[in-house]
Amino acid sequence: NQDLALPGRSTLTELVNTVSSGTREKILDAQLCAVLSEGWDDGKMMTQDSTAVEGNVLWPTDSRLMVDLVARLWRRGGRLNIFGLPNFGEPRTAKVLGAMSLFDREISLGSGPGIKRIRRFLYRKLLKKAHRAIDLLAPQVERTQQALRELDVLPSVHVRAARLVKWLETDLENLRRVVLACEARVLRDEKVPIEEKVLSVSDPDAGFIAKGGREPVVGYKPQLARSGNGFITGLIVPQGNASDSCQLVPMFDQVVRRTGVIPETVSVDDGYSSRAGRDTVMTRGAKVVSISGSKGKKITPEADWDSETYAVARDDRSAVESLMYTIKYGFDFGRVARRGLQNVRAELLEKVLAYNFCRLATCRAAKDREDSLARAA
Repeated sequence: NQDLALPGRSTLTELVNTVSSGTREKILDAQLCAVLSEGWDDGKMMTQDSTAVEGNVLWPTDSRLMVDLVARLWRRGGRLNIFGLPNFGEPRTAKVLGAMSLFDREISLGSGPGIKRIRRFLYRKLLKKAHRAIDLLAPQVERTQQALRELDVLPSVHVRAARLVKWLETDLENLRRVVLACEARVLRDEKVPIEEKVLSVSDPDAGFIAKGGREPVVGYKPQLARSGNGFITGLIVPQGNASDSCQLVPMFDQVVRRTGVIPETVSVDDGYSSRAGRDTVMTRGAKVVSISGSKGKKITPEADWDSETYAVARDDRSAVESLMYTIKYGFDFGRVARRGLQNVRAELLEKVLAYNFCRLATCRAAKDREDSLARAA
């Protein structure tokens, strides 16, 4: 804070939250313009990597997801009268929800010998209650849909009512998905594809991220682009666990758009191996596109792979690992407090801006020290 008196944390947070996503994007563009105009970087080098970011969600369990979805349906269904719609009126839902909560608690606390058999027994009882909850809630959601079609209120109120009904429909569908996945996984010992699972009640955009043999997280896998002198020149936050191989071309285009400079050298790891992606980046102006690893070697001409230029590019790729460590542990990039794809993008972009400001200040301070030493000499 440069020894200056600053407002409190809550005040600063409120002010930062008023900044729009469009303004954040323009701040990043302005940072990179300053970097290039002051000569701290020429933009000719681009390295790219992704990292796992922990979302603001609980670790998903089928029992907890079912209970939370039924609870939210029942809670929202009791507030429909605010918009002129009839509230849910089936009191047996609350009783079923209470029984489900007890089974979820026993499942969560169970341990010791024979726990697998006991958990399967408890899940059978929980699933029976979940089916009962669906039978009770589905007709009430249908009545709400019909009431919405006949609702005669101000357009602004109708929009809010329609949004709430859409949430009810989504929660009911997700409840059915969780029940089906649980029956397959727990009762029939079948493996359920990750895309068929519901991972979070609070953040539907989060995905299951298992990267590089590290501890898996439920969250996001943002992509970062690094310039030769350590500035972040691009940020992409895809939904869920998107493949790295699809992110090289979009990141290259974003970096060119932000900086106005076509990187001559692009260096990435094996996860970005894609012949089409490599060829596209080269046709758009890159002279060296180095993809490390065995997959990258297969799609790189042998003469290029063995050249000194490509060897240097492969060595330079490790610099992005240092960036990842610095921004995750120095700027809290490894987890987010917000939920939802757009809000997560906004939060991660704020952390990128903070990193770039600090990097710019470091470069300027180093130059001032060099100038002072030169004058003293």
